[in-house]
Amino acid sequence: MSLWVAEMILVMKKFFLFIIFLQTDSINAEYYFMRQPSNNTVVAGTRQVVVQCYIANYDGDVTWSKDGFSWTFAIGSPFPRYSLMTTQRRGVQNLRISDVTIDDDGFYNCQVLTSEAKLRSRSAYLNVLAPPKSLVLLQANDDVISVMVDQRVDVTCLANLSKPQSTIRWSYSGSNVTETLDEEVEVQPSSKLVSTKSFLRIKATRSQNGSVVRCIASHPALNGSITTQAVLNVLYPPNLPSIQGYKSDTPVPTGSAITMTCVSSGGNPLPSLTWRLDGVVLAGQVFYDNDRVVSRLRHVLRQQNHQKLVTCSVDSVALTNQLTTGVTLNVQFPPEKIEISQLPANGVFEYSTIVLFCVTSFSNPLSSLSWLRNGQFLSPGDYVVRQFSAKSFSRSTLNLTSVKRDDVKDVYSCQASIREVSFNKQVSTKLNIFYPPTSVHVTIYHLGRSSSSELIPEGRTIQLRCVAMGGNPAPALKWYRDGRLVTTEDDHVVVLAGSSWPGCSDDEKTCSILELTLTSTENGARFGCSADHVASKVAKRDVVVLHVLFKPARLYVGVHPSAPTAGQTMSVTCETSPSNPASKITWKHNGVSMTSQSYLQTNTRRVSEGAVVSSRVQFIPTKEDNGSAITCSATNPILHEATTRDVILDVQFPPFFTGATRFNATEDEKNFVIKVPVTANPSNVTYHWTKLIPDVSSSTSWGKIPLPSDVRVSWQNREGVVRMRNVQKSDAGVYQVKVTNSMGSTSFNVTFDVLYAPRILMLRGPSDAAEGDDVTMTCETDSNPSKATIVTWIKEMSKHNRQHFDVTTVDGKSELKLKNVTSSDRGLYRCLATNEIGASPPGTFHLKLKFAAKIERDLTPNKVAKPLPGGTTKATLSCTAVGNPLVTLQWRNNNGSIIRSGQTEGYVTKYVTHNNDVYTSSLDVSLLGNEDDVIKYTCVVSNALGRDAIEIKIVPRSHPDPPINVRIVNVTYDAIVVSWIPGFDGGMSQTFLLEYRRLDDDTKRWDISNIPGHKTAHEMVGLKQDIEYRIRMRSINLLGKSGLSDEIDAKTMADVTAVRSSGFYPGHSFTTVIATSCGVVVFLLIVLLVFLCRKFSSRISYRPKSKGSKFPS
Repeated sequence: MSLWVAEMILVMKKFFLFIIFLQTDSINAEYYFMRQPSNNTVVAGTRQVVVQCYIANYDGDVTWSKDGFSWTFAIGSPFPRYSLMTTQRRGVQNLRISDVTIDDDGFYNCQVLTSEAKLRSRSAYLNVLAPPKSLVLLQANDDVISVMVDQRVDVTCLANLSKPQSTIRWSYSGSNVTETLDEEVEVQPSSKLVSTKSFLRIKATRSQNGSVVRCIASHPALNGSITTQAVLNVLYPPNLPSIQGYKSDTPVPTGSAITMTCVSSGGNPLPSLTWRLDGVVLAGQVFYDNDRVVSRLRHVLRQQNHQKLVTCSVDSVALTNQLTTGVTLNVQFPPEKIEISQLPANGVFEYSTIVLFCVTSFSNPLSSLSWLRNGQFLSPGDYVVRQFSAKSFSRSTLNLTSVKRDDVKDVYSCQASIREVSFNKQVSTKLNIFYPPTSVHVTIYHLGRSSSSELIPEGRTIQLRCVAMGGNPAPALKWYRDGRLVTTEDDHVVVLAGSSWPGCSDDEKTCSILELTLTSTENGARFGCSADHVASKVAKRDVVVLHVLFKPARLYVGVHPSAPTAGQTMSVTCETSPSNPASKITWKHNGVSMTSQSYLQTNTRRVSEGAVVSSRVQFIPTKEDNGSAITCSATNPILHEATTRDVILDVQFPPFFTGATRFNATEDEKNFVIKVPVTANPSNVTYHWTKLIPDVSSSTSWGKIPLPSDVRVSWQNREGVVRMRNVQKSDAGVYQVKVTNSMGSTSFNVTFDVLYAPRILMLRGPSDAAEGDDVTMTCETDSNPSKATIVTWIKEMSKHNRQHFDVTTVDGKSELKLKNVTSSDRGLYRCLATNEIGASPPGTFHLKLKFAAKIERDLTPNKVAKPLPGGTTKATLSCTAVGNPLVTLQWRNNNGSIIRSGQTEGYVTKYVTHNNDVYTSSLDVSLLGNEDDVIKYTCVVSNALGRDAIEIKIVPRSHPDPPINVRIVNVTYDAIVVSWIPGFDGGMSQTFLLEYRRLDDDTKRWDISNIPGHKTAHEMVGLKQDIEYRIRMRSINLLGKSGLSDEIDAKTMADVTAVRSSGFYPGHSFTTVIATSCGVVVFLLIVLLVFLCRKFSSRISYRPKSKGSKFPS
């Protein structure tokens, strides 16, 4: 029943598949496969492989599938190396795989699943073959397989990571291995690759050493097979080594060199040889001879090598323990030391017995000992020699009985000899016999001086030298002062070794030096030297007594009374401290010797340290003696050295004045102090100030009023100072101060003067003067100091014609006199007064003169240009005149008719009055007619005193006229300043051309500077020092150039600090200093110039040589 059911199910499946096929065939009737994917086998690493898919009549996208994973290239491939390969033929949708790897192994199909077509290709298997990545023998190291002899080894061959499995076979010693071998196959996780292992078992024998083991692997991805191989290295041990060239215990002298050879044969690998001496590794020279290893050792024998073992050891990887052989060294050597000792060790007294011992250190063989006295051998019966074992030392004794002090001169020697090593050596000693010195003597030595005097000055350094003759050991020398032991802790005393004394080089002498710097305390001191010795119960000694010269260390000075009064008798006493011999006392007052009649000599008394002297002087002091010095000097008559002491006198006296009695202050000075220096003793003084007032009834009498102390003027009775704030003129006068101390009072006068700057009290002159008159102007001033006041007259002007000024200044009154005045003398005059305090504000006076009317031709152009065509038709003429009284100006045409403004058609006139008698009139002319015509007008000026006229032309526009009045106004070392007056500009804007050249330049090349038309001066800069230049000018406008001006020459200065100037630029108004009173100083000039620089913009200063001097124009 179940079989039937199964058959029915199979029939039903086939039926449904047939129905689906019919439906699919009806859908895909238009599309069908022309080519489908087919199975293919490739090797990994192939550059590319193509899986075909060709669907007829289909232009859409194809879905590719690999091992069930589907994708379309329209939305992107998840495999970077996969790409769609199409052609011009419709429906070709091949899959291209680049750089094939094992990951590409699998089943592939292509399909179309759309509403128009449903096609799926058959699945095709792409079989990717991968050869083994490597073939290795696992036990091989650098292609060598090492194994101990008679041991088995399993050799493993690994064919790593291939698809499919690799086939492995073996070859050993040139023959193929045919027996069945073990094999393992290992599949890599998550990979289609497998690794194959094959095993070959070998038993190692010596004959198989060097055999070749070869592994061969075959694979369908390979063209043939691959091979790996290794050499079998069979390890076996060497033979026991042998030492040649030296036999044990053969005697060899120290310092000799021996050569030993160690030989080892057999073994794989060849063994290493190691030399050792007493366990310490030594380096040998190694040679290889077929299957033998030879090491040669050369070694110089030393004493310490005696009885030491030399070994040669063989070491190999085929040995579990080293193989060793060795020899024992026998080194012959002498003793390193020979020593003589004495018993008793510390020495003996005379007539005692001494035993000498001679002992050697180790030697091989033992040393032979013998004794010598003063170089002569003693007979063997005089001494005993004891020899010890072979590994010990030699010793000999010599007995000497009843020794005497003369025996210390003998030299005893012990000689050690070894014939085998040609050794002979002696050591010597002297006997140590105790005996005392025979004598002790002390002498005084003056360091650096040849003097035999027993009197020695204080401060000198001497040496006491003690010499003990004989004695063994050397006696101990000690110094005593007045029975007390001298130690290193004593002041100014040094104990020196006797070796520092050249006279103590004899072995029979023992010396000690006591060096001391003498002071007064050493006078009469007893210094002794004692020689202590072990061989004597009583020490020998010698004593010297010192006699020291010294001045008194200090002086005791007293003043009676302690505070003397000027004019009263006083005395001073002086007493010395001890000196040797007695001192002589002298006196001085402020460094000047006092006469012997002034002082009284007293007694001289003796004390234990020396002599004390006293003296007294008396005199009458003055106030000038206060603070003076009285000097007492006590001189040693032999040393000619003195001790001095000063006493400063405190002489009391009433106050007296010591300083200036006149003080000067400046008016309005903020703070001023009148300080009077007063000397008084006691210095605690009081002050009282008053001011003296002249008595109007008597020229010789003065009144006195107390000086008040307030906010502005203050003083205190404890200080001699008056303080003033904001000093006033009224503060000047005579002040009196009374100064008082406990000794009395003193009064004296102080003059106080207040200095102030000048003031202009009055400045006057004539109110009505005419041209040709003589004029006097007066300036009155007030100042302090008045005699040092300078009065200066200043005038502002536009022209300067006067050559002489007459100025007289007496007692603050200054007069300026002008003779035969002209119109240029009119104007504003200033009077300025200065002294060392300051300058007054200037007083002013305007001098007015009556003079005939005249035209200022520098300010009145004689040509005016016509305006440009098409513009205005008006031309303006200008005329400037001066005069007093009132000046009238008239214009006349070419016919001489008067032009009246507003009445004459085509004309307009204007009239302007200026300061300082200056008048201006302008005429506006309306132009008609030919513009080439020249039209003439006349300006007529007049007043009650005279008349003047000028012709002015209206001309066509043209090139300009050249500048006029070209001149040099300033010169420095590298610059020249040029000024000029512009000429007619031709009716339009003009520019000036300044041309200049060096006169020493042969090329005659002109340099040109362009200067704007409004300028009337120019500075030429960057010129060469001390060079002459030629200068000329012309003007230029749009219609052309003017002619050249006159040429002028100028030379730059040779001195870089010099300046040459004309003083002002022409055409400018300026200020001139007419004259000053006599006695001008640099300080006042500076004050004046600073004031003028601040007040006025342009000026020229003149300083007269004397009254009425001539000034430059």
